[in-house]
Amino acid sequence: MSDPLDDFDAPPLVDPNAWGTPNWLVEIARRAMGGIDLDPCTSEADQAIIRASTYYTGTQAGGTDGLVAPWHGRIWLNPPYGRGQIGPWVDRAMWALDHEEIDSMLVLVNTSSSTKWYHKLLRKCDTVALLNSRLRFRHPLTGEECAGNRYDQSMFLFANSQPEATIRSLETCLRGKAATLIPAP
Repeated sequence: MSDPLDDFDAPPLVDPNAWGTPNWLVEIARRAMGGIDLDPCTSEADQAIIRASTYYTGTQAGGTDGLVAPWHGRIWLNPPYGRGQIGPWVDRAMWALDHEEIDSMLVLVNTSSSTKWYHKLLRKCDTVALLNSRLRFRHPLTGEECAGNRYDQSMFLFANSQPEATIRSLETCLRGKAATLIPAP
């Protein structure tokens, strides 16, 4: 007798924290930095939008763990937002800025000013963009942008190479996009 579950077509396993960045915001990141060389925390599906030259999908997806792999160039980082998940990515980003060949980096996170990781980003960034409305992230299965995000987002810019030009470029790209750009403290 066969097991009734043998014929069950289970949906693919999806990280519930793996919501994708809205297309328009990825395009702003690409234009502001002049391209994206590395996305250290992504999925194969997200790369259809992000189009980083190099990307790491993590060991759960059979890929490379972006927390330990080398970082370089112009980086886009939208880490998973689950409890305890953002901090390690922020620590890795801060280390990369000091020890690796980073031209520029944009980091998209929840606006969580009561957390240690938020203040690490704030202390070291060249500028921060406070997005004036909640993002409609892309669903991990359908790719459709969805309402219901409960948090505001901040986008931190780090520019080791040509900071003034990169900040001006981000300002230009965000013009009319409901964001407030605040210079580094």
